[in-house]
Amino acid sequence: MIPRRIDRGRPLILFALLAACLTAAPLTAADSAATKLLKARTAEFRKDVIEVTEGVYTAAGYSVSAVSMIVGTDGVVIVDTGMDTVSAKAVWRYTTQSPGDGWEQPGFDAGDWKEGPGGFGRIRNPAAPIGTPWRTSDIWLRRTVRLKTTPARMALLVFHDEDAEVYLNGVRVAAFSGFGKGYVTRPLDARGRQALRPGENLLAVHCRQTTGGQFIDVHLIDADK
Repeated sequence: MIPRRIDRGRPLILFALLAACLTAAPLTAADSAATKLLKARTAEFRKDVIEVTEGVYTAAGYSVSAVSMIVGTDGVVIVDTGMDTVSAKAVWRYTTQSPGDGWEQPGFDAGDWKEGPGGFGRIRNPAAPIGTPWRTSDIWLRRTVRLKTTPARMALLVFHDEDAEVYLNGVRVAAFSGFGKGYVTRPLDARGRQALRPGENLLAVHCRQTTGGQFIDVHLIDADK
């Protein structure tokens, strides 16, 4: 699944519309006393959209689980914790042990790597949603991205802490140094666009941490959406 980019001028309006749709389901004859009580308590929640920190918003009271929105430098990511885990977060193969040469290539055997949802890290920051803990100095990530077509303006949506390098189908398409304060969009250059193809594409990432907090999350997005 490719996260869709939302124009930065409309995020709060879109988020409010999304939150308004998340109302509790009506009671049915099959509801137990427990579910009736839960829905009654949910109905009591005060509906509000709260700015947790700069660029990070949470909609509370519209459903049992809160919905969060992260406003990046050039786009928006909405995290609905009521979604299933596959839809909400991308699942990666990962290792914290040096995998050796060719780890970023499509033909590399990563069958013995662990699996976990992104992002990876250990910092306590609402802007960095951790799906899998990562506490070592290095981490290597791989996952398959399926494309029906190859849009003209593909980009990477990245939150890195610290240094990171990104590969598409074995081609190094981006490098980031230091630590970021949030998600940033990096359009693919000609080399990156040429690496993509319809069907299965390998997205591979290496991130290195030296001090302080640590976090890595990478998505491939269509910058025109």
